[in-house]
Amino acid sequence: DGIDPCARKVLDAQDPWDAYNAAYECIGVMEEAPRSLPMREPILISWMWGVDVFELEEATPEVAHDVLRRMASEWLRRPTEPDEEFIRRWAADSKAAIVEVSNVK
Repeated sequence: DGIDPCARKVLDAQDPWDAYNAAYECIGVMEEAPRSLPMREPILISWMWGVDVFELEEATPEVAHDVLRRMASEWLRRPTEPDEEFIRRWAADSKAAIVEVSNVK
């Protein structure tokens, strides 16, 4: 299971706030994952930053929604189970997308 079901919800959400709630589910999944899970922190932090775009009003809800969709889409496009290389690249790309739309650089 992991992140895939909530990432799909992010992509399926028509309303930005439904995507926000789905991204929050991704945070919950990672918060409940064992701390010993490899690469847990970059995944958790990336989704937290994604919802921060909404909470801190760093962008319009529509723009923030687009960022979450980009994060979810990239997560689900991977060919296999996420490995360390993929997670590092995904986290870096997610951060870049968030910084790109944020008022605070």
